[in-house]
Amino acid sequence: MSALNDSRNVSGQADYKTWQNGASLPEIQADLDSGFDAAYPPGLSQRNDAYDPNGFTVEHQIRTLRQIAERHERQIVALTTDKHEHCNNLATVFQQLEKVLEKFKLPSLTSRDGQHAFSANLPASLSSGSPFPAGDDITGHAADSYANKPASFSQKRSAEGKLDELLCHHRDQVFDVLADYRKQIEKSERETKRRLDAVEQSTAHLQSDVKELLQLLRSAEENQRSAESRHRDDVRELTKQLDAQKTALDRKTNDHTEKVQHCCDALSACLAQLSEETKSIKAQQQRSEKELDRQIRSIVVTEQQVAEVLERQSHSITRLETQDSLEGAFHEVKDWLGDLEKRMVSRGELLKWTESLQQEMNTLRRLGGPLRGTSETSTPSRPQDQ
Repeated sequence: MSALNDSRNVSGQADYKTWQNGASLPEIQADLDSGFDAAYPPGLSQRNDAYDPNGFTVEHQIRTLRQIAERHERQIVALTTDKHEHCNNLATVFQQLEKVLEKFKLPSLTSRDGQHAFSANLPASLSSGSPFPAGDDITGHAADSYANKPASFSQKRSAEGKLDELLCHHRDQVFDVLADYRKQIEKSERETKRRLDAVEQSTAHLQSDVKELLQLLRSAEENQRSAESRHRDDVRELTKQLDAQKTALDRKTNDHTEKVQHCCDALSACLAQLSEETKSIKAQQQRSEKELDRQIRSIVVTEQQVAEVLERQSHSITRLETQDSLEGAFHEVKDWLGDLEKRMVSRGELLKWTESLQQEMNTLRRLGGPLRGTSETSTPSRPQDQ
């Protein structure tokens, strides 16, 4: 009876036959897993990491739902294991009861011959449905047997007495065990119903959460698609603007390059022309300097000759003053000096011509840089004879 007592102490047995919708537990579990995996594939949370209104990420909620589903699955497996263990304990109790019957040399209830013999030897009260025969029925049955077979009456009477004692001894205990089993079964049914209701509520919550998450994911995907579309449009518009700006900048750069090239060509032509003019001016200046030097030397020689002539005339005048009247010589010298004055350049004209030459040389220096081999001009000194 130890296995019978152990079976009564097993807690949490449940009869998992159907859900309220008529589906079996393995089918419901498979449908829940397949629906959850179809609604939330493993890579979905990596693409849409949106935030729900409560501040948790979609990936976190999916992971929480998976943990809840796994916990319910473990509970279902544990309850199924308890059910199998309870059934095994009942089978053990039944085997022990058969051993007890075999010990008292009673036919086994599992065989047809034993059931037929047992039901044939039972009185009418037992065959009619009463669980155990009363004492009067056993006595009447014994009297009938004694009337039929007087020789074996005492042996049957003793066997029936032992059976009556055994049945009376175990009747109350079996009734108590059956009542305890009924209570355990009812308790298990209530616990099973409560747990099934809890599982159904959890499943309903999971389904509502899954629907909310699906809506949230759809809205997040829609927002992401719209944002990507806006970004693509912005990038396309920005690319067009950059291309237009690049084209305008290239056109402007080409125009500026052409203008700069034209200016460089013009400057090169001007520099070449200025170089040619500078060379010609330098050559002209050199010729002018040579001519000026020649004229200055000529003037100096003329002045020297005039000075010599004046000196000779002075000596002649002095000699004539000492010898003769000077009137004729004076007129002669005067005529000669007038003729010389006509042929000579005046000092003012020489100074003007020199100043104009200096200005022209300064202009050439500003245009063509410093001239090499500049020659110093000397201003001749004339006696103040006018």
